[in-house]
Amino acid sequence: MVRLQSNDQPPQQLRCLLDSGSQIEVITEEAFNRLKAPYIYEETIINGVGGLIQSHKKVKVLLTSENTNYEEEIELIVIPEILSDQPTTSFQAHEVDTPAKIELAGPQFYKKDPIELLLGARFFYDVIEAEQARIGRGPTFQKSKLGWLACGMLDQVGILQETWMHTSTKVNVKQQDELSRLFQKFWQLEDTNQNENEVPPPLHRELEGEFSSSTRLNTEGRYIVKIPFTEEFRELGNSREQAYRRLMSLERRLQANDTLRGEYNKFMQEYIELGHMVPVCKHKEKNVVYYIPYSCVVKPDSSTTKLRVKVFDASAKTTTGKSLNDIQAVGPVIQRDQFDLAIEFRGDDVVLSADIAKMYRQVLIEES
Repeated sequence: MVRLQSNDQPPQQLRCLLDSGSQIEVITEEAFNRLKAPYIYEETIINGVGGLIQSHKKVKVLLTSENTNYEEEIELIVIPEILSDQPTTSFQAHEVDTPAKIELAGPQFYKKDPIELLLGARFFYDVIEAEQARIGRGPTFQKSKLGWLACGMLDQVGILQETWMHTSTKVNVKQQDELSRLFQKFWQLEDTNQNENEVPPPLHRELEGEFSSSTRLNTEGRYIVKIPFTEEFRELGNSREQAYRRLMSLERRLQANDTLRGEYNKFMQEYIELGHMVPVCKHKEKNVVYYIPYSCVVKPDSSTTKLRVKVFDASAKTTTGKSLNDIQAVGPVIQRDQFDLAIEFRGDDVVLSADIAKMYRQVLIEES
């Protein structure tokens, strides 16, 4: 058992599995929702024993041990489910001989419960220590920075047989469901008249009308848009302290990596030179100010920007419990589904792909 915490939210206790063969760290959707953590939208394809899994969320949280002083900031990929409940069959604690005077990281390892967090090889070899203990034909107990871990197999035929049958059935059902879903989307795409008569909800029609009436071009040919708020801006509380803590955390990360610090400084200098950010003097601040925390993300495969500073963690809560995102209206999804676009590629011999550099920075926000 470990604890995860995001920003000022209370820590959540999660059941964790350490996997030396995994190259990533993942968390279940249900556990992610309990954290109430802001996330980064990033599409990830995970290839495992059960097939391909697609994820659109990444989240950064603080991991701490319940038994030791170990803590580490980790980045997790959010997926619907990690694997079946472990162990597949509960048993009694007295059936297993546990060495005396050890503090288990998961004292109730014998109970069948969901696995909500998986830590891969990067953390596995960081937390595992040398000492082991085993009594008779029971499981192996491994010392770690999180506490003692129960691992290995129980010498009980009934449990081993049920594990095999349960896993096999679960994978087949998931693959069948995924195949059915893909076929359904295929036929929906072929039905070109399906959404012609669909009427958008009143809120979406209202937002579309407001967008059409308020969006304009300035003399430089750049669009100016207005943010549709559902509540007064004064509903936001103090956000400076949290943003400052996040900034200090980023500074520590940069101090430990000279290459990253150089890329970061270069990136921010370009921001200033292009006029995309300007200093704000404290005496010029208005009564209500919202500080948006940011973090730097390295994308070595990008053709335009190797390092990107994501300034848009507008889900960070203020002292009133509300964030900038909380008081904004949510409009409809206007992007086409990626599956639909991929299917349409069948109709053409040549497809062009382009990456527009700094596209979103060309859109200005109307001052209020």
